[in-house]
Amino acid sequence: MQALRVITEVPLVWMTGTYNLRRALLFGFIPSGGSGSFNIDLKGVTVGLIVTLRTDQSGELILDRFEVGIHWRDTMIKFDSPWRGFDKVADILMNKVMFFTILY
Repeated sequence: MQALRVITEVPLVWMTGTYNLRRALLFGFIPSGGSGSFNIDLKGVTVGLIVTLRTDQSGELILDRFEVGIHWRDTMIKFDSPWRGFDKVADILMNKVMFFTILY
C-alpha cells in the first residue's frame, strides 16, 4: 500500500461573480428583485489531499482512497448592487449572521 498526503496553504482565495434575483421575497412577503456583483474573500486557506494506492494480485495499482479537504480561517463577503443601502445590509447579514448556516 502506498500513501501520499499533500497539504498546502494559500493566503487568500478571491472569488467574484454576478447575481440576479427574480421573483424574490424580502422577509418572506415583500416582492423584490435586482442584480449586481459579489466578491468573496477566503483568508488563510488550507487545502489537503490524501491518496492511497494498493496493488492487486496481478501487480496493478488500484486507487483505494482519494480525499480532498479545504479549510479557511476568515471570510469576507461584499455585495455591489444598484439598490441604495442594500449593499451594507447584505454584507452584514452574510458576514455576521447567515454565512455559516448557509454552508451547513
